[in-house]
Amino acid sequence: MRLPGPDEPARPNNTPARGDPVARYLITHPKGQQGEDILVEDPDLTLTIQGEWAILADSHKPCLALPAHAGATITRIDDEPEE
Repeated sequence: MRLPGPDEPARPNNTPARGDPVARYLITHPKGQQGEDILVEDPDLTLTIQGEWAILADSHKPCLALPAHAGATITRIDDEPEE
């Protein structure tokens, strides 16, 4: 999660401003395997695959890396368009 810079106003819970697009990924683990479901979200979040690893990173650094052998599923969650 990106923290506000010195010249940026802080928002409650460091949530993005209304209308800012937020990338969200839900990571789920197979039943019977250790691991909790995780929702990762950040306006600058990216998902890249490097070798046997899925890496979620924000504009500063990687924040979560999952090996392929973990069997986790990564699902991008898109906002519903407003009508």
